[in-house]
Amino acid sequence: CLACAAGKYSTTAGNAEETGCARCDAGKYSSTVGADNVNLCQDCAAGKYGPSEGNDDAADCIACVAGKYASTTGNDAEADCVKCAAGTYVASVGAVSIDACLPCGAGKFSSIRGSNQEANCVRCDAGKYSASSGATTEDTCSRCAAGKYSTVQGADSSAACVNCVAGTYADATASTTCALCVSGKYSTLEGAASMDTCVNCAAGKYSRVA
Repeated sequence: CLACAAGKYSTTAGNAEETGCARCDAGKYSSTVGADNVNLCQDCAAGKYGPSEGNDDAADCIACVAGKYASTTGNDAEADCVKCAAGTYVASVGAVSIDACLPCGAGKFSSIRGSNQEANCVRCDAGKYSASSGATTEDTCSRCAAGKYSTVQGADSSAACVNCVAGTYADATASTTCALCVSGKYSTLEGAASMDTCVNCAAGKYSRVA
């Protein structure tokens, strides 16, 4: 009498043909030769899936690709692998939990579901900042106030927004530079938000912008 091959089992006696050996279901495998119980078909582990029947080794279970995870066992289709949410990513294959999906750091955001690399987290533009991790849209990037500027991309704090020095101003939010007072005018105010802070030089004096 011949044993049913690994990946198959038979619970009945007196089988005359190999067709009497049933295949383990998709999502399962069995390395046991001559299995006489369906329970010997084991679930593919979490983070994996087995789309075919009759798998005879755990290696036949396919790992979820990077960017996805599967927290359940016995998965039988790639669709059982869940995409990481927008604002997160996972670079490794075979992730078994949503906790494997790491948030984009402060100063960055990502609208991509199923992101498989940190590089998909986009930095806030210069002139903006965000203290939030796991951000999903550019709207989370706050604008530096008027009178301030920032040249830093991916800034994670309002501290990146620096006051315009005396003699300059920034009348718009999210500025990356400060404008000089025009010739004949000056300002002693730091963090000026309007050209109106630039006042005329007194009689007998002058100021020339380089």
